[in-house]
Amino acid sequence: MSFDAARGTALTSAPALLEQWYRDHLCPDALDVSSSGVPPITMAELRALTGITGEALDAVRLEDSHSLGWPPLRQAVADAWAGGDAARVLIGQGSNEAVFLLLHTLLEPGDDVVAMSPIYHAYGSALRSAGCRVRHWAVRPEDGPNLDLDELERLVLPRTRAVLVNLPHNPSGVTVSPAGQARIVEIAAARGAYLVWDNAFAELVHDGEPLTDVAQLYERAFSVGTLSKCYGLPGLRIGWCVGPPAVLDRTVGLRDTTTLFCSTLTEFLAAHAVRNREKLSGHFTELVGKGRDIFLHWARSSEVVESFTPPMGGVTSLVRFRGTTDATDLCVRLARAGVLLVPGRAFGAPAWARLGYAVPGDELGHGLELVDRAVANAGR
Repeated sequence: MSFDAARGTALTSAPALLEQWYRDHLCPDALDVSSSGVPPITMAELRALTGITGEALDAVRLEDSHSLGWPPLRQAVADAWAGGDAARVLIGQGSNEAVFLLLHTLLEPGDDVVAMSPIYHAYGSALRSAGCRVRHWAVRPEDGPNLDLDELERLVLPRTRAVLVNLPHNPSGVTVSPAGQARIVEIAAARGAYLVWDNAFAELVHDGEPLTDVAQLYERAFSVGTLSKCYGLPGLRIGWCVGPPAVLDRTVGLRDTTTLFCSTLTEFLAAHAVRNREKLSGHFTELVGKGRDIFLHWARSSEVVESFTPPMGGVTSLVRFRGTTDATDLCVRLARAGVLLVPGRAFGAPAWARLGYAVPGDELGHGLELVDRAVANAGR
């Protein structure tokens, strides 16, 4: 019997460029100045920050969970972001699964969707497999902090089923003010469109106050969150969606064909993390602040940097280097030298590279020196 590797279904996707880059180049001894999240913490650090005792861990019953999530975790997320209503919460195996379940429940083939671009690849793959017609609201790195809300308003039509945004934005680091958020809500509401807001970086806003969870502002809005980016817990693989129960309840049929539910052990840990989220995010405040300062000083003074996007939220910026029209080769050379950036081709912006600054100061400074050297040598 022969095996045809090219065959597949609508749910079969080519590997995400971002994830393939990390599979090819991330190794334990790499100096990673590319990550979009804070560094992962240990189990000991998690227990110390959240007060989880050995006795409490021993008491966790390793039983089946609920299709919408372990009730104590749903309640913790609800208390934080859903006004206390656990019926408005879906827990997923990372935000990837929450996005997959939501979009495949909410959308049908041929639906018109307006999506921010670039956006997290889980959204793009879900929209493709759902058969949607997608039009893009572009984040252009050369525009700096100026998101064109007038363009978004022109894109959202009476037939538009959903609008997808990711703010604070990964990879550029730009975001909107509360007034800008209100304008986006108004644009979606005027057309009766669903609004799906990726909230992964909600706790990492550097200029101004964090935005209000959009699911509290508009009855047809969903917010998507994760423990991976702001809290140093990517290995728990826990994400969530907050939104109208009538839609979330319908995800269980699809979930019966995927993962059924999450692990009660990871949900137990996640519930403690959510209840103690301010301690977890506070654990990284100094690291992120110093890293951002180091990055800004370097980006403004380095002779090899042509331009960069302002790091208003999250822990990343897009950087364009002098004399570079495609940063891929540069990123490959850096990876071989043990320093990781992400080529902008993974985000549809090949002239740029993503740089992450949630890195201890000495490591970040050394990594930026190596970047300077590599770019300078490339021009010789």
